[in-house]
Amino acid sequence: MYRILKDKTYISRRRLNWLSLAFLYGSFYALRYNLSLANKPIRDEFGFSKAEFGLILTATYVAYAIGQFINGPIVDKFGGKRMMIVGAIGTIISNILFGLNAYTGVLNLFVVIWIMNGYMQAYGSPGNLKINCSWFKVEERGIFAGVFTAVVYLGRMFIMAVGPIIIAHSHWKWVFIAPSFVACLVTLGVFIFVKETPKAAGFDDVDFAESKKKHGAKIDFFTSLRIVLSNKAMWIMGFAYLSTGVVRNGLEQWFPSYLQEVHNIAQGSVQFGAQATLMPFAGLLGAIAAGFISDRFFNSRRGPVVALMYFGQAILLVLFMLAVSPVYCGVLLIFLSFLFSGPHSIIGSAVAMDFGGKEATGTAHGFVDAMQYIGASLVGVGMGKLIDVFGWKAWGPSLIMFAVLGGVLMCLVWKEGGKK
Repeated sequence: MYRILKDKTYISRRRLNWLSLAFLYGSFYALRYNLSLANKPIRDEFGFSKAEFGLILTATYVAYAIGQFINGPIVDKFGGKRMMIVGAIGTIISNILFGLNAYTGVLNLFVVIWIMNGYMQAYGSPGNLKINCSWFKVEERGIFAGVFTAVVYLGRMFIMAVGPIIIAHSHWKWVFIAPSFVACLVTLGVFIFVKETPKAAGFDDVDFAESKKKHGAKIDFFTSLRIVLSNKAMWIMGFAYLSTGVVRNGLEQWFPSYLQEVHNIAQGSVQFGAQATLMPFAGLLGAIAAGFISDRFFNSRRGPVVALMYFGQAILLVLFMLAVSPVYCGVLLIFLSFLFSGPHSIIGSAVAMDFGGKEATGTAHGFVDAMQYIGASLVGVGMGKLIDVFGWKAWGPSLIMFAVLGGVLMCLVWKEGGKK
């Protein structure tokens, strides 16, 4: 079967498949991170405190976490392509409604609409991993996870580059409405080009998704859950991924406001644009580096490289706590993006495919990503209130213990997985 990997026809067809999925999931990112850019403009227009705005974040992250846990088994049952398209339609509608809510300014309505966005986005990552699990073998998945995440980050880079310009020259509502129309075109591309499995694309008897069930066992919702939840390593990595949820989202959702309020760097300025673009670019490189190192130097084991990146985050956060120069702070944020994107890519993608297999990849990803967004829920109301009370000096230090916790937990699964 592995000889198929040298078949140029197969490679070209697989590339078309995963690139279409990556651009769709990248549009999910664009329709999620636009909120961080609109954070300060919305608060300024309607007089929301940081804690009140944080309610939108917390409620959405909880909805996303619940959605991941519920949607993973749904994806395993109904297929990744179908459910990704359902999620894309839902997130497009949510973004348009969120922008139109500028005419009411009702906080609770902002919360409800973005909760819907969070839940519908939870179809995205389980869906694309369910499909790609069948197209890539274990020895490729670390590198694939990095490259796939890197392409996905283009969606975030797009909104971080274009979004500030939109807000600087028009009302913030357009940073939600305009990208939605681009996402419509990308969704159409997935509908046309993506095939669920190699067999569906004409490559008979090719499927790299490993079976995790006993021969003849019936596969249903509870079987998928049992495959995942009975694995101790999945629980350890799930709690480690909770740490990623806190550090990654704590930095990504609040850094635009930090730049504007602490260093007086306006949206639309060269400085803001450079920072907002270089952070996802660094994340792109971090995802590729983590996947490459995992596959090539640790025999496709995921624990070592992720643990080292967690401890690296803790060190940089200590330096960030001591920094005062805007240039120094900006550079540290860029390197932090490099370090947290590695665990985000590896645990969320490669681990889910390795441990979930043919029957439960969606469920495995749903479980670990639910844990990530349980962590992320802490950076909404909680972090908003923390900054309201203690100022921005409390922002960086509040994340350090989570980075250390993630590193310690991944040391416990240092030898798990790999080429077996």
